[in-house]
Amino acid sequence: QKSVLVEVRTDYLKNHPQRDFSASAGDNGDYEKLLAKLQCGELEAYKKKANAQAKSAVEHFKEDFIYKIRSAIREAYVRRDELNRIIRNLDFGKDRYQFRIGRSKGRDGEFYDMFMDEDLDIDPSTLSVSVDHQMNLFSMSHENKYGHMISELLDLFIPPENATAAELEEARKNMEKYADYRTYLKFSMYEQAVDAEGNVKKNYVDDMAGRDSGGEGQNPKYVALLAGFAMLYNQQSNRESKIRLVMLDEAFSKMDKERSEVCLHYARQLGLQLVVCVPDERLQSLIRNVDCVYAFRRADNRISMIHIDKGQ
Repeated sequence: QKSVLVEVRTDYLKNHPQRDFSASAGDNGDYEKLLAKLQCGELEAYKKKANAQAKSAVEHFKEDFIYKIRSAIREAYVRRDELNRIIRNLDFGKDRYQFRIGRSKGRDGEFYDMFMDEDLDIDPSTLSVSVDHQMNLFSMSHENKYGHMISELLDLFIPPENATAAELEEARKNMEKYADYRTYLKFSMYEQAVDAEGNVKKNYVDDMAGRDSGGEGQNPKYVALLAGFAMLYNQQSNRESKIRLVMLDEAFSKMDKERSEVCLHYARQLGLQLVVCVPDERLQSLIRNVDCVYAFRRADNRISMIHIDKGQ
């Protein structure tokens, strides 16, 4: 019988080489201690704790994730208003532009309603007794309306048990997509046009795409780019002197001379300082509208710079 036991122990130790046990010991003490350790008598208690922890994690997900997305969307509206205020009275040639942000279309737009529902508005001053007790961030009304959508988001984020590599990758992509507040929004710009009767008409950039010439199609791009830089620089600390530098490589490459001049004028109205890099053939159309011009040449792996006199 002992030889049979030694064989069993030997097979076990071959399969578990990290166990520093004797195969021929006269007692079974080491093996019995290990068995007692591996046979968890508190498994049910641990299951209950795990379930409670999972429930807590879901609640934290609701409170943290949903309110962060909600806050980011509201911040986007603040930024939109700030951008629109900056460019409201600036003419880009004969046009004026404004930014618009709204609810995304399709299924993602339904999630938007969940994030921005009025039931999530809580005024702490109306709470009494214990704030911790009463601060139920998810009112029953909101839970009843959107509980199934919250569960759907959770399912998108969490891969199934024993997930394949493809399923894990899909969950990662879903997490990346739905953790980005921009998923739930639609961003656009429109051109304000005034008709003969003085009525303001909104021509959306997306609707005009493909109908404008190459140069005209670049207008919204430069409006957005320059306005964005102006907004960022406006957020600087209030110093008397501010750097408001913008560097543009291959600038205005699809624009004619007139539209290039419009862009430069627009940047000046925004108080921006442009460093514009263009190839030689584009220089003639810009030279009269910039303060100074430098030329760069490369020869034998050496770069030289010269100042060009614009004359009168």
